[in-house]
Amino acid sequence: MSDLTKKVRYKKDGNADCDNAGNVYVISDELWREKNPPPPKLQDDIKDQQQNAPVYVRSTKRNPLKAFAVCLGLLCLLLLIAVIVLLVLSSQDKNNRIMERNQLLGEISDLTSERDELQSSYNDMKSLNRNLMQKTSQLENEKEHLQAVNVNLTKERDELQDHINNKTLEMEARIKTLTKERDELKNKLSDCDKKTLDMEASIKTLTEEQDELKKKLSDCEKTTLDMEARIKTLTEERDDLRKRLSNCEKATLDMEARIKTLTEERDELKKKLSDFDDYSQQGWVYFSRSFYYISSYRANWYNSRYDCRRRGADLLIVNTKEEQEFLNQYHRILWIGLTDREREGTWKWVDGTLMTISFWPSWEPNNIGNEDCLETKFYTDEKSWNDAKCGDRNFWICEKKMIP
Repeated sequence: MSDLTKKVRYKKDGNADCDNAGNVYVISDELWREKNPPPPKLQDDIKDQQQNAPVYVRSTKRNPLKAFAVCLGLLCLLLLIAVIVLLVLSSQDKNNRIMERNQLLGEISDLTSERDELQSSYNDMKSLNRNLMQKTSQLENEKEHLQAVNVNLTKERDELQDHINNKTLEMEARIKTLTKERDELKNKLSDCDKKTLDMEASIKTLTEEQDELKKKLSDCEKTTLDMEARIKTLTEERDDLRKRLSNCEKATLDMEARIKTLTEERDELKKKLSDFDDYSQQGWVYFSRSFYYISSYRANWYNSRYDCRRRGADLLIVNTKEEQEFLNQYHRILWIGLTDREREGTWKWVDGTLMTISFWPSWEPNNIGNEDCLETKFYTDEKSWNDAKCGDRNFWICEKKMIP
């Protein structure tokens, strides 16, 4: 056994047998060879191989490192479980924080959008205020011009009145003179008639003196003819005077009618000037002989028109290209007074007239979903019209015509 013990070496790797405790060992086949000895030559070879071949024996002691490794593995397993639990909890908390961050980002985006809208509204109000200041300055200039025109018209009216009064006095004096001359002519005619009757009586009573009185009679007849011619002339002059008097009266009536017309025009100008001041103070904008009002809130087409009519106006009617350009400069979706509610495809303005000028883009009107009212949707282009549902809520624009 001592020889066997010397020939046994511990093998750390390679093929080995395992006992119940897990120890690896190899038993040399020396014992088997001792029971069955080989030939002498082979014995020498075998001895040399045995000296060089390692033999593994069973370890009688347990390795303490293995127990430590097992404990260390268990601790690592527990640590891994704890780390996994912490990661799960951290993931849930991270998801909650991500959700909260997304909510905060959404609220920040909403606040940014509201700030941008408020900034845009503020810029629009500044532009509108600047336009109103310019329109107010223009209206003041127009007011001064109208006042100057009113003063000139008043002066002309007074001059015409003085001229009419002078002409009337001249006509009255002339009529008085003509009446006096007519009366004198009547008196002379009466005297002539009396003389004629006396002559006829003399002729009747002085028939015997006919030859002597022929010359007188001839003279009297000549005088009578002269008187008749003069009477005819006076009659023609009277008729002419009557005609001239009629013309004078007609001219007087024409002047009175003209004075009345000028007075009415002056009163109308005063009223329009007062309306200019009132509409300007109420926020209306003047353009091309009309006032325009832009709403400050949204409503459907029917309520928009009701608001315009309540203000003594109606929804805008576009008659010219310049008025369309004026409409687009507000850069808003606005209701205007065009609809085909009565008959599909037949577009009429709110005053009952048919549409004669249009600013539809090539794809409009398309009547998607019963679209019977008109809005200015594509205001960045000249052709900004779009048919929309009358129940949609938009801003609107009213028009009040001042000069027909």
